[in-house]
This record gives sequence, C-alpha cells and structure tokens, in this order.
Amino acid sequence: NNAVFSSDENGVLYSKDKTVLMKYPGNSALTVFAVPETVTEISDYAFENSYKIKTVCIPESVSSIGYGAFFNSYLEKIIVNSDNKNYSSDSFGVLFNKDKTTFIFVGGKGGVGKSTVSVNLAYALANHGYQTGLMDLDIHGPSIAKMLGIEDLRLQAIGNKIMPIKVTGSLKAVSMALLLNETDSPVVWRGPMKAAAIQQFLGDVDWGELDYLVVDLPPGTGDEALNIVQFAPNVEGAVIVTTPQDVAVLDSTKAIKFIEMMDLPVLGIIENMSGLVCPHCGEILEVFGKGGGVKAAEKYEVPYLGAIPIDIEMRKAGDEGRPFIIRKPGQDKNPTWEAVDKVMENLIAEVEKREE
Repeated sequence: NNAVFSSDENGVLYSKDKTVLMKYPGNSALTVFAVPETVTEISDYAFENSYKIKTVCIPESVSSIGYGAFFNSYLEKIIVNSDNKNYSSDSFGVLFNKDKTTFIFVGGKGGVGKSTVSVNLAYALANHGYQTGLMDLDIHGPSIAKMLGIEDLRLQAIGNKIMPIKVTGSLKAVSMALLLNETDSPVVWRGPMKAAAIQQFLGDVDWGELDYLVVDLPPGTGDEALNIVQFAPNVEGAVIVTTPQDVAVLDSTKAIKFIEMMDLPVLGIIENMSGLVCPHCGEILEVFGKGGGVKAAEKYEVPYLGAIPIDIEMRKAGDEGRPFIIRKPGQDKNPTWEAVDKVMENLIAEVEKREE
C-alpha cells in the first residue's frame, strides 16, 4: 500500500514511477544487472552489500548517481553506455565524473621541486579558467598547505563528504597537513593506513565539477605512487619532475620505468631548477648544469614539457604561502612566470593531443 515505492521481480526497489533506483537487494541471485532506461537517478548506497552481483550496466538516461552507490559491493565491472559522457569507474567499482582528468607528479628523487611545480602549475591552470583540484599525497611530509598559505585551516566534513579547502574560485586543495592538530605533528603510519587515507581523499572528498586534478606524490615509487595509480579515476598520465644533474636524472628515469610498468603514459618531463636567475643582472647561471631533462626525454622518447629556472622569488613565495605564479601589481615580466605558463600550455597540448 506504499505509494512511494515499487519493486520488480528481482526485489529491486524503485520510486513509484521507476525513475529512481533506490536499493538493490544484497541477496539477489543475479550476477549481471541492467539498470532500466526509465531510471534517471541512482540513490546513495543503492548497491551497498550486494555481494553476488558482478556487473552493472548503466544506461544513458542516468544523470545522477548518489554518494557511495557501489560502496562495499563486490562489483567487478560497471558498463556505462558509450554515449554517456558523465561517468567512468575504477577497478573498485567507484564511479567518478568522467570529465575529471588526473595528472600525477612523480620524481624518483626528493628535493627536485615536485610540490613547488605542482602548486604553481595547478594555480596556472586555475588562472586560465580551469576548475582545478590539488591533492597532496605526501602523507609524511605534506607541504602543499604551507605553499598555498592555508596551513592554519582544517578540513571539514558535511554529512559523509570531506570538503576541500577553497583556495580561489577555481582551485581547491586537500592535504594531510589540513588534518593534523599541529603543523609539526608527525604522521607515523604503515602502508595500509596510508592506502586508506588515499582512498578517502579520492572517494570521500566533495571536489565538485573538476577539469583537472593535480596530485603531488612523495619521492620514489613506493606505496603512495602505487596506490594513486590503482585508485585514481581517469589518470591521464604522469608528469616527471627532475633537476638537470645526472644524479637526479638517474632516479627520474626509474620513475619513468615505473609509470610505464603501471601501463600509464608519461605526459612529459619538466626540468626544474634549470639555471639560477641572478637577482642582480637577470643572467641565468647553470648551478646544477643544464639539459638533463631533455636528454632523458630523448632517450625514453617521451615529451619534454620545458624548463623552470631557480628563482629566489619562487623560494620566498613558497615560504610566504603565496604561489609564485601570482603576479603582484606593478611587477615586471619575469622569465620564471613565462616558463611556468609555457610548461602548462605544453602539458595541456599534450593531453588534448592524446584525446583526439
């Protein structure tokens, strides 16, 4: 006698007009389920604890999928109608907005400036009108919050969702630093706890509509790098950050091999700290040498995205929590600004070329 709900012969619960799929029964014997084309919305936790079903087919009519719709299910595959551009799924059956393109920043060696490059590149993307997310996955040494000037803020939850910090109208960020009681509190975690945190950052953060998600990784090819490659949706590819000298390039080439082993494209190599801009005369001094990134790109046949010089103003900007890419009124043109913009343009061009 309930006028709100109706169910089909398999016990699947719908709204009375069958436009909302409300709950799929966990004990159903079906292993493959095709959502009816009358359905336009799938409710929160609709397939939770559905332990027998392995495949769900979603028609083009579905325009809204609730939070945790496939949480704790045993799904192996979600098939989305080829005409539906709204969603894609990862290997865990978590559904994401298909338009969110993920870049991961990898460097085999610490201290090459991945975080600095990530912050300034994310800011450059946001300044050019792209809705951008910045995720700091350096669990033990997070620095993104400091560089953005938001280290005194803390992440908040609304309902079951974590709200990222809104840095500007088009840039949002999350970092482990935004969950710690004190800025100097250490994170003493083993691998499983880090994996759980990464899954939460990916699945439980309410990013909203994003064009790009920039992920800053810690050095090396350990747990964090493996987890983000496995868990992240729509990973467009990895960006390798190196400095020019041979020691750094050696470790960066290992990162290239790692990305290739994960069956992901290397979008390109950025040579950071490529010469020092003299604060007195503006001349570029080759402190760490020059051209290591170009040589690695040529050797491994991956794109070279450009070089960013060392700039004292960039160091000051990071310490002040003011991304260097932000122009101050009255400042003259700066070759480092132009270098960051050029790298961003080359990266977007590489992505668009792959999408054609």
